[in-house]
Amino acid sequence: MYDVIYGELVDSGVAKVLPEPVWVDVDGNKVDAEAEAHGCKVAIELVHPNCFLMGDETGCNTNMKTDGHVGGKKHMGEARTRGCNKRAIATDMHFAVLPFTNALGEPVSALCSHICF
Repeated sequence: MYDVIYGELVDSGVAKVLPEPVWVDVDGNKVDAEAEAHGCKVAIELVHPNCFLMGDETGCNTNMKTDGHVGGKKHMGEARTRGCNKRAIATDMHFAVLPFTNALGEPVSALCSHICF
């Protein structure tokens, strides 16, 4: 899988192939010894990490009936404020969030899709 992705990154100009793989630290800086390195040797260098987008899907359910709360009515409100003014819902409403970040770890966008089951 990585070979395909690396090839696409190089073909698109987002990355370049290094003459030989190198060790890098956790910040991506080249280091001379494996003891100083973080992970495996790196064979490509991202030239435009802001153009390399990554996405992942996460889902949730707005139903709070089974959230583990014991006793009393369930309400939700803004964090660190006094009191809550909205009742929590007890109807299943599933949704998915697709957050996208670039290779710098910066958020690019998030798409939300509401899915009813």
